[in-house]
Amino acid sequence: MKKLGKKLLVTMLALAMVFALSATAFAEGEAATAVPADGTYKITVETGEKMFKVVDASLKVENGKMTAVLTLSGTGYGYLYAGAVNADDTDPLEAVAEADRIPYVENEAGKYTYEVPVDALDKPLDFGSFSNKNHVWYDRHLTFDSSTLIPAEDGYYSITVETGEKMFKVVDALLKVENGKMTAVLTLSGTGYGYLYAGAVNADDTDTLETVAEADRIPYVENEAGKYTYEVPVASLNTALDFGSFSNKNHVWYDRHLTFKADTLAFVKNLGDEPATQEPAPAPSTGGNDNQNGTQPTETAAKDVPKTSDSSALPVMIALLILSGGAAVSLKKGQLS
Repeated sequence: MKKLGKKLLVTMLALAMVFALSATAFAEGEAATAVPADGTYKITVETGEKMFKVVDASLKVENGKMTAVLTLSGTGYGYLYAGAVNADDTDPLEAVAEADRIPYVENEAGKYTYEVPVDALDKPLDFGSFSNKNHVWYDRHLTFDSSTLIPAEDGYYSITVETGEKMFKVVDALLKVENGKMTAVLTLSGTGYGYLYAGAVNADDTDTLETVAEADRIPYVENEAGKYTYEVPVASLNTALDFGSFSNKNHVWYDRHLTFKADTLAFVKNLGDEPATQEPAPAPSTGGNDNQNGTQPTETAAKDVPKTSDSSALPVMIALLILSGGAAVSLKKGQLS
């Protein structure tokens, strides 16, 4: 019976390890760049080649599928191909079936454009380009950089903003796109922060108010519901952007990282439909309280609360404890028998 108990323990521990590895792999898969919400975007495409340069790209997302219209810097390539070709650049035209060749369309400026499928963002994708001069396919690698995504249509968009902090939570965000530039009005869950700052502050949370020049501080505007809102610049989507938040209670700047998620974008309204302008609130009192409206816990408490990303391994740990505990009980019973 002792041998049976040991075998059961080994089996259950092995299953626990498999479960943990599977959960980790699943989490890594989730970490991959999500497909943006349906719409059309401007995006930068890197090729790593001086002789094959994408000078403009328009990404279209429809029903979760992505395609892009690429504009090349020159007119030397008659076709593109979505896939790998001979890395020795010796494949003739016939190496790619006619149905799979992507022909160019000349735009108004005389540049060659190509409509291509896009399987993923932020990873090198295999393509081929057929040289009109040398009559061979060249091996290319295109990377669509999600951090450069900008909605092609000016207007207002709702968007989710992740902070990784329970004590600094964005409950609503309205993104404004105008002439390729983005700003956003953020609504926080509480009223504990007198200012935001678009940039990095001391990660030790010791910077005083004067550390950030007055002209660079972003004051809050109180909305009709009594929430604090802040209008901030947005340098890019899908990237953790450095910000600072000034605590009314503790009188220091806290280091924050905001990620505007492109997969959550939803068009709201056109430009010109702006809400009535509100005057910024006066500078916060030095005797203020982060929890003055009962919605924003104090920053001191935040130090003892793990960030959202730190809890991803919790289900795995629980499963390991349960399985190990069950195995120990089984082993004990085997010994008693």
